[in-house]
Amino acid sequence: MSPENQKFLEQYLLAGFSIKTLEQRGSLGYAAIRSRLDRLMANYEALKKMDAQKKAVLEQLRTDEISVTEAKEKLEKLSGD
Repeated sequence: MSPENQKFLEQYLLAGFSIKTLEQRGSLGYAAIRSRLDRLMANYEALKKMDAQKKAVLEQLRTDEISVTEAKEKLEKLSGD
């Protein structure tokens, strides 16, 4: 996560998770704050899903369902490499 997004989330936390309070303290309007939170949540969900998929590949490797080469290919595909 970028330092900018970390700072934004910290400000949101310190605002008591209140968009209205964050809006009053900063220069962003409600719609901009909501949009940014939505993007951060979507990114988090995507990372969470990718993590679960990587764990599944490693479990397949551990149980000899796939070879090291196959695991490497699957992990590279998941990472976008």
